[in-house]
Formats: sequence, structure tokens, C-alpha cells
Amino acid sequence: MRSEKTYLMAAETGSVTIMVVAFLPVLLLMLGLSIDVGRILASKAELYKACDIAARETARRIDVVEASATGNQKRDVAIDEVEVFIKKNLNTARGMHVVGVTVISTKTHVMVTCRAEVPLLFSGLINRPMSTVTVTGMARVKPYVSSN
Repeated sequence: MRSEKTYLMAAETGSVTIMVVAFLPVLLLMLGLSIDVGRILASKAELYKACDIAARETARRIDVVEASATGNQKRDVAIDEVEVFIKKNLNTARGMHVVGVTVISTKTHVMVTCRAEVPLLFSGLINRPMSTVTVTGMARVKPYVSSN
């Protein structure tokens, strides 16, 4: 005859397996989501670095002294040059690609806004294969100093 303690232990056998099976999809979803959020944050930091460098280089190339002397405010910045700075300094190892660049040049500052798409790994399972990241880099326009 079985004792009551043995009977209770036999009734609880397998309950841990049921709990693991119930919570495993939730844990995997949380793991996948954390990986995708990490990719987005790393890509945003990388894009910000490239965008900020592009803004600084663009501001550095504006000749404030000549613009003041001639009255010609040479504030028009070629968007192609800015895109070259961004592509030169952007690490595209994660598959990120730039889809838009906006440059605003004022008397004192240059603002470069970059928009890029980042491919996601696990969010593609729920119909979200890409995420859009937007950052703005800003630089102050300083008087041009010749290196001669």
C-alpha cells in the first residue's frame, strides 16, 4: 500500500514540464524583442555618429568671412557632399541603409537630419521586418581659418 506522501509526489510529477512549455514561447519572444531593440539602439548610435560628423564637416566648409565680406550668404550646402560624409562614416554591417537626408543651414548652425531603415531579426515574424531610425546632428558655423 502506498503512503499518502508517495501519492502526492506522484501527482506532482510533470508539473514543471508543463510550466516550462507554457512559458518558453514568452521567454523566446522577450529574447527576440530584446535583440531587436538592441539592434535599433546600436544602429541609432552609429547613425548619430555619422550624421554628427557630416554636420561638423559641412559647417567647417562654410566660409563665414567671405560671406560677410561679399554679402553673399553662401549657406547653400550641396546635399550630395553631406551624403558622402554620411556614407563614409556609417558602418553598414548591420544592414542599415540611409533613406533620407535633410540639411538646414542657418547663420549660426548646420543641422543634418538622417533617416535610415534597420532590418530586424525576430520582429519579422510578426510582420515588422524593418524599423526606421531618425537622428539629427548639429554643428556651429565658425569663421573659416585657412591652414596655409
